[in-house]
Amino acid sequence: MKAHEVSVRNLFKGTIRFAVPAFQRRYAWREREFSRLWEDIRDLVEGEQSRHFMGTVVVARGKQSHQFTVIDGQQRLGTFSIIFSVLRDLAQAYKSKPHSFHAALKNDHGSKFVPSIQDRDAFALIVDNPNLLLKTRHRNVWTGRQYFYNELQSYIDTNKGQRPATFRAIRDAVLDKLFVVRISLDNKDDAQ
Repeated sequence: MKAHEVSVRNLFKGTIRFAVPAFQRRYAWREREFSRLWEDIRDLVEGEQSRHFMGTVVVARGKQSHQFTVIDGQQRLGTFSIIFSVLRDLAQAYKSKPHSFHAALKNDHGSKFVPSIQDRDAFALIVDNPNLLLKTRHRNVWTGRQYFYNELQSYIDTNKGQRPATFRAIRDAVLDKLFVVRISLDNKDDAQ
């Protein structure tokens, strides 16, 4: 077993892919959790905190070197994917590069976060066409996407004249000031 503290940027860096087993529960975060995370991000942007610890992500190495099975942390990984999709969609309006967020969502192997089968189509839409989310039955994914889009856009709009700088501050807070401890299990370790 190996444990490392990593930023969200480094958690999703490279060709890594996080796959949630079929037996795991569906994406379950709701407005209460979204609101807490947004408050933490806002505190980072405003300098109230210099970094924020988000908990652990426990993974086991998959059959391919770039793939990991998610043992614990799927709710966090899913929420990061939702936020990446919002940042990607807002990036061009604020003179930032959307491809860096697209790279956090997807690579040559497909989506970097592969949820359980019940949520797979909703998270595929997050990556490829978030506007179609409303037509799915994945209310929590859609609600999360709407929540973060509205909060980020509203926060940016309150800083007229500094919108690009505010966008960059949010981007940097999410990517470089949110941390998790990634625990990687070896084949010898018991995932239970």
